[in-house]
Amino acid sequence: LPPEGVTGSSTPPDGVTGSSPPPDGATESSTLPDGVTVSSPPSCGPPTPLLTSLTDPVPSNWKTIETNFITMMTMMVPVMGDKFMAHPDLQLGSGEFYLIYIQDDVKRGNILSMLLSMENGDYIKSDKVRIIRTRACRIEPLTAPGTLTVDGEMMEYGALQTQVHPKLLHIFSRKRQL
Repeated sequence: LPPEGVTGSSTPPDGVTGSSPPPDGATESSTLPDGVTVSSPPSCGPPTPLLTSLTDPVPSNWKTIETNFITMMTMMVPVMGDKFMAHPDLQLGSGEFYLIYIQDDVKRGNILSMLLSMENGDYIKSDKVRIIRTRACRIEPLTAPGTLTVDGEMMEYGALQTQVHPKLLHIFSRKRQL
């Protein structure tokens, strides 16, 4: 994977280890100033060894960039709908996702051209589109509140991070008859 990342977002190199949830059945606990111990149930989902706490800085071996974006997408599948080819080389289950972004130094005409070429994926040929293949990233907005969505759902504006869990999901479907 390329040694690039984004802050805005950060991406780890291969072999990075970080924090992960406690083993199955374990609980996390902390002691309050008055001596009371508070336990919380184990976190849901698979371990996330590439990620650290959002309150910690990104690991020093992650690569970062800091810039202004018009849009940013993390994609694990080649299509986002019948009218949008995100990237023809993406493969479900590959163990990586593509961080696709457009910086704010693009002219309106270029944006229109990219929008018109999204159906077949040709927008990625634009010199204004940046693509990073990675297994994890952290996105940290550095400006006043804006719009942040994950899978079409509005999110609280702030830092978020994600890690790929390859082959965690199996999809079965019938062949479509025309």
